[in-house]
Amino acid sequence: MKNFIGMFLLVACFHLAATASKYEAFVWHTGYIQLNNNTRLQGTIGFDHTQEVLILETAEGIRKAFSPQKVAYFGFYDEYFENDRIYVTLEMENRNGYVSRGFFEVLMDGPLAVLRREKKYANIRMVLTTDHSGHFSRHAACFDYYIYQGGEFTTLDDFQEYIYPMMLQNNEEKISRMVNESELNLRYMKHKIMVVDYYNSLHGNAGQLNLVAATFD
Repeated sequence: MKNFIGMFLLVACFHLAATASKYEAFVWHTGYIQLNNNTRLQGTIGFDHTQEVLILETAEGIRKAFSPQKVAYFGFYDEYFENDRIYVTLEMENRNGYVSRGFFEVLMDGPLAVLRREKKYANIRMVLTTDHSGHFSRHAACFDYYIYQGGEFTTLDDFQEYIYPMMLQNNEEKISRMVNESELNLRYMKHKIMVVDYYNSLHGNAGQLNLVAATFD
């Protein structure tokens, strides 16, 4: 599966348009849905992350709703950011110990997969803050980011405490050199992702998700 680090650097919130006045409940895109029973559906997709509902509108104008329990993965082409985007459904335990199935966007597949999940109540005013070049400067505030390995999630907020030490166990010299030569600051999300990408390159690209050679059709 191709590496998604480039997309990570470009993509802002899924619902984000150029101005707050254009913000919608969700945006429609042409895409596909792969169900758990191996049925593949194609059409126009709307994803409501606040309700964890995926809606498909067929060429005949028929709309069908799908929960994470029925979907293996789905993808679409994001016209605004000119990128393919892929989401998978995985089980995750919440703080109360309850396990539920939800949609996660795949930013990078590999021995350490990088996933993210859009927050239900993002601070839109913060998200729409732009820098001098007009780029969204705080789009990462929309999402929670995770490392997924062997069926386990670790938040990227815990990168330096848990993930980085594990990465260094058999790769300390190479990774430390890469971090120093690239002048990376591991407090920054983008730099964390770059280190994970390098780690994956050292260990091959055999993904833990086992999904997709899925490409956009």
